Amino acid sequence: MVEFPSPVLVVDDSGVQRQYMADLCRTLGASEVLQARGGAEALEILSTERDRLRLVIVDLEMPDVDGVQVMQESLQLKLEVPIIVASSRESSLLASIETMCANLGVNLICALAKPLTVMQLTTAVSRIQPKSIAKKSIAEPEGHSFEPREFSEALMHHQFCAHFQPKVTLDSGTLKGVEVLIRWQHPRRGLVMPGHFIPAMEGTPFIHYVTFEVLDLTLAQMKDWLARGLVITASINLSASSLARPGFIDTLLERIKTSKVPPSLIICEITETAIMTDLGVSLGALARLRLHGVGLSIDDFGTGFSSMQQLSQAPFTELKIDRAFVHGAHERTHLRVMLESTIEMARRLNLNVVAEGVETAADWTLLRALSCEMAQGYHIARPMPSDTFLEWAQQTDRAHLA
Repeated sequence: MVEFPSPVLVVDDSGVQRQYMADLCRTLGASEVLQARGGAEALEILSTERDRLRLVIVDLEMPDVDGVQVMQESLQLKLEVPIIVASSRESSLLASIETMCANLGVNLICALAKPLTVMQLTTAVSRIQPKSIAKKSIAEPEGHSFEPREFSEALMHHQFCAHFQPKVTLDSGTLKGVEVLIRWQHPRRGLVMPGHFIPAMEGTPFIHYVTFEVLDLTLAQMKDWLARGLVITASINLSASSLARPGFIDTLLERIKTSKVPPSLIICEITETAIMTDLGVSLGALARLRLHGVGLSIDDFGTGFSSMQQLSQAPFTELKIDRAFVHGAHERTHLRVMLESTIEMARRLNLNVVAEGVETAADWTLLRALSCEMAQGYHIARPMPSDTFLEWAQQTDRAHLA
């Protein structure tokens, strides 16, 4: 059972709503509930109780200081307390609030429609990650800069490793493929996630070298899987600079050919931003990959301004719907509409469609109802090293996904 954080601050100008929320928190185990009748009072409590508070539940519409202002001011106060928005406003506004918080760095857990239920609040609280756990999950502290020498040593000593996240069909849970995700087994800092070193590699030759390292790890693993009778696709990510680098595509195709892994089992994932970096060169590179049988996936579809244009210009075989349109779509009408239309469009274009960021049974159920083909996300499995993945792949019963 999830331990409910305490003390919790409930902020709402309606006495009835505020008391209902406070009672709900106590029912779920909160030992101390503070209440604020508006945003101004909430900011006073946040200032005086900043070191004690473990959760804030705030309404948006309040006459003095609204909920958006409360969250913006929390940044100025350098508060890291988790926040849940509870509002009766339209779902599109709640989605905008979530996007705003993600971009500003506000520790927003979720934005929910009133009245909250026990299940909604319990689920929301379960997403709160203690600082101690968060620090352990990513070995590398934010802001650490790596020296080029460390990248060279990592490549020389093969410190990079591959983790595999499954892609399964929604109708039966059948394993169809994996996305290959890089990790760095740093000799001093432990397992470092890609978000801490890939940005530093972008724009340098290291991004090309590490891509080939991932490709080689993938091909070696696929040869082993094929020998065991496991025939699935593997997706690797390509950067914009790699697409434009002279000789890069030649080397990639040669390595696939030498491995004797069928090119049709390799999928290259490219973001639309990567394509737009140098459109003519990028389209030429993608055309050559398709001519040699390699699959092409447009990654994070819907997050840019030119997604539709890219679909009409590039020879994609797969469309990956970004998690921003997937997770929570069962609660948000506008997200569901966009998700449904994207799935239908992909079907009409004869593209395989994969929904990313499937985190809950509700996400899974909605995607099945919308006849989405494949799904990927924590509800199915987290990225795993090869031995763990093989054990997972050999499980035939995936009824728990439904």
